[in-house]
Amino acid sequence: MLTLALHNYRNHILRASRRFRFISGTDNHLENVLAISGETRPGHRNIYLELRRLLDVANGSIASPHGQLRPKILLMDDEESILDVTRLLLEKRGFNVVPARDGYEAVDRYIEALEKGEPFAIVIMDLSVPQGMGGLEAIGLIRARNPDVKAIVSSGYAEEAAMADYGSFGFIDMIAKPYSVRDLVALIKKHIG
Repeated sequence: MLTLALHNYRNHILRASRRFRFISGTDNHLENVLAISGETRPGHRNIYLELRRLLDVANGSIASPHGQLRPKILLMDDEESILDVTRLLLEKRGFNVVPARDGYEAVDRYIEALEKGEPFAIVIMDLSVPQGMGGLEAIGLIRARNPDVKAIVSSGYAEEAAMADYGSFGFIDMIAKPYSVRDLVALIKKHIG
């Protein structure tokens, strides 16, 4: 019965995946999907994510056994679908991901972790947040508290000055959207070992 249920869940995910524009991945390898760039109908993203979590749990593919230290990442993006799926896929690869929807939340979470003595190994920030503080202003506030912060800027606007000259803006690297989970993980590992 569980096998049939999983098969039905997988088929539902595959049907749902055809309704979205995926950045990376194929129907046969859903774990390589990095982010959803949009949703055709309200609520479909939530259904996809919940089914994906159920499938991961049933397959035993949720990463990192208890007791193993996992690198802690602060991930800031104003697009909830990208934030949720990226968090899920990074966690599946063994990272501890703390999400933030704008720069204000990212700064608060960063300072809170720093004060608890549980700093982030790396921060990934969306450059532009139309309805809030973006990554550029947020990294300035974070650097004021910790000049040694490792932060990567992310944007779909490659022509932005902060993407072309990220070092001058307080970032250690950049990744342009859309990106694959493989590229993002490689970039994270490049900077945190």
